[in-house]
Amino acid sequence: RTPRTGSAPVSRFADLYAADADPWLTRTDWYERRKRDVVLACLPRERYAHAAEPGCGLGLLTAALAARCERVTASDPVPAAVDAARHAAGPGAEVLVAPISDPATLPADADLVVLSEVLYYLAPDDVAPVLERIPAGADVVLVHWRGWPAEAPRDAVAAHRQLTADPRFATLVEHVDEQFLLHVLRRR
Repeated sequence: RTPRTGSAPVSRFADLYAADADPWLTRTDWYERRKRDVVLACLPRERYAHAAEPGCGLGLLTAALAARCERVTASDPVPAAVDAARHAAGPGAEVLVAPISDPATLPADADLVVLSEVLYYLAPDDVAPVLERIPAGADVVLVHWRGWPAEAPRDAVAAHRQLTADPRFATLVEHVDEQFLLHVLRRR
């Protein structure tokens, strides 16, 4: 397969949400429910002051994070997803219509950054400025399906490697199974 050279276009995700209100079956699929449970179980701290979740989709993980965090700033570039996420997450989360490149998606005081099913859709050059904005001391969750989405320029292993090989990040948790890859890192 010849990978895409650039990031997946936001229009592709808008088209997916226009065709199906839950294009990845995040509300009902066992994979999605299990992945959320494993993410929460792997968080090193019981409570966080401020979580950031760019690419939040329909907000089911956002809602679970809101129960563990004083504040959550979630975002997605697709307005239909944001509307659903605002409803799912409730009053404990602020949900913005914004691409991951928007500085508002990673507040300077975030002590938890969750990058779920988003990095492999971004070209490495588009991930680099996002990494610069992750605050020192923040825990960073990376979790991605082990397949290779058609719209993605790379797979989960390559996307995770960009951070796990970066000396600014220390690995706290590594979970590998047949369906997804999960790392929890801490920004030094």
